[in-house]
Amino acid sequence: MISETDIDAVAAFAGREGPSEATVAALRKAWPDYHFTWCLDDDVSAAAKPVRTASGFNLYLVAGAGGCIGFTGNREGATGLVIAACDDD
Repeated sequence: MISETDIDAVAAFAGREGPSEATVAALRKAWPDYHFTWCLDDDVSAAAKPVRTASGFNLYLVAGAGGCIGFTGNREGATGLVIAACDDD
């Protein structure tokens, strides 16, 4: 489970630092129990809905049920977050 407080803190940090490998590395150190990754928002399935949106990125929940990572809208089953960089055009 990922709390709303943690989601807000991750979103705030990513908002300050921007989506990057360095941001993800820092988040992994701060929350070692969560999986973090980043990608381009265009690479995210249209069926996935962001848990937070911000200037320059969307934040998605992922779950690792059955050994496969997939997007989820359920905080209770979430095991990590994806920071997806948006093209501002």
